[in-house]
Amino acid sequence: MRFWISYMIELLEGIILIGKGVCKGTKMLSQGVLSFIKNNQN
Repeated sequence: MRFWISYMIELLEGIILIGKGVCKGTKMLSQGVLSFIKNNQN
């Protein structure tokens, strides 16, 4: 039973890390797209 608990905790930590990475990547991507659009309008 203890093995399952530690396994679930590690799984959750991994999901949280992936979520943070996705959020950061999405922010960087949207910023890049916005600056690209601004450069094309000028």
